[in-house]
Amino acid sequence: MRELQEYKKKPSKPRANHTDAYNEQTDRHIDLLMEYLCNENNINLKSLEASWEKKVPTTTFSGLLLLLKPGADVYVQEYDQLNAYVIDSVSGGVDYSVPDN
Repeated sequence: MRELQEYKKKPSKPRANHTDAYNEQTDRHIDLLMEYLCNENNINLKSLEASWEKKVPTTTFSGLLLLLKPGADVYVQEYDQLNAYVIDSVSGGVDYSVPDN
């Protein structure tokens, strides 16, 4: 959310490469996305953000999908060494179309 707000407010090279009309449309899309994320009960964004701010951050599976954006760097401890990866894609998740019973 912070990165989206910063993108809208701060001048940047990507914004400079586009027309004002394009940037206005992008800003509207960002607003829609942020409104959706804030109001979607299955995501519970406020609770996720609070868990990310803890001394030892934690997350849920649905929160993990928000954190692992394509292009993000991740570091994984494997076989007693730290390996770096770049997220290419994220798939899977909770199927909310089937009620929990």
